[in-house]
This record gives sequence, structure tokens and C-alpha cells, in this order.
Amino acid sequence: MDKPKFYISRYINSSWEADTDIEKTFSGLHYAKCDGLDRFGSVKNVYSETYAETSELRVYIPENVARENTDIEFEFVFDGENRRDTYHNFVDWMSGKKLRYWDTLRNRVAEMILIESIEPEEEELYGSHPFIRVPFKFKNLKGSTEKKV
Repeated sequence: MDKPKFYISRYINSSWEADTDIEKTFSGLHYAKCDGLDRFGSVKNVYSETYAETSELRVYIPENVARENTDIEFEFVFDGENRRDTYHNFVDWMSGKKLRYWDTLRNRVAEMILIESIEPEEEELYGSHPFIRVPFKFKNLKGSTEKKV
């Protein structure tokens, strides 16, 4: 199996940009992990009622189920001489944009936005190799992901 690729596209001027291979574009950025791509938000448009005269629950189930938004959490590592510049450029590139993420590992697509604060962990050393580990928390706009076609 080839090394997985990780892509993000930004929604600008009413259309999606071409997919950006983030590890290739942002030199020194490395994908570490992702949690939440397979989460499903709670169903929010199914309603139920109980009545005193019956033990049966009355429910309304719409044709299309709507879900609460979920969180998707990534951890990226930034290394190399320009690790701080790469980190800042990456945050600036994503901020204030609707984003679409997918990777060749899971083939799931998520539309998301970065609205949480970003707090890098302390700089770490691996031997004599310094790096910054940074967690990013995104809000999944649809409450679930879709299969990449």
C-alpha cells in the first residue's frame, strides 16, 4: 500500500478549490492522527410524544434525518527548521474558511470549519530533532461523513 495522502480543500467565492495535499504543500507538516471521522451526531429531527391514555410512544420520523454536528480532532506535527512558520501559515490558510477533508486511508469526506482555539503542546525533542505537536478541533458541518466517490 502506498503512503496515505491527506487532502483539504477550501470553499472560496462560492466554489471548492482544488484539493491540497497538505503534507506536500506545507513542508514540515505531518499528519499524526484523526478522531471523529466515523462519528454520527444525534438525530435532531425525530420527535416523540407520550400520552397518558396509551403506553405506545408516538413518533414522527422525517424522510431525511438531520444530525447534530460532531467534532473532528486532528493532531499534526510540525518539524524542520521552519516548523513555526509552517504552523502559522497552515493555521492562516485554514482560518475563516469552510473546509472539505478527505484522505486515501479511509476515503471519507467531511465538511468542517475550524472554530476552536488552537493550543500547541510544548516543543518536543526526538533525539536532536525538535518538533511541535498541535491538536486541531474542527466542527463537522453535516454531523456525519460521506464516502469519497
